[in-house]
Amino acid sequence: EFSRWGSVFGDDQMAAAVIDRVVHHGRLLQFRGESYRVRHALMSPGGGGAE
Repeated sequence: EFSRWGSVFGDDQMAAAVIDRVVHHGRLLQFRGESYRVRHALMSPGGGGAE
């Protein structure tokens, strides 16, 4: 969630600048449902996701 990016960058203004540049010419897609990658990472031994 964009609202949580401030904690990642340690600064809300920095996060807003990064988000602005990322989405300026892009399109945002919101997916619902289970994540394929998370499901397979959690199912594999050691959590590494290597197959």
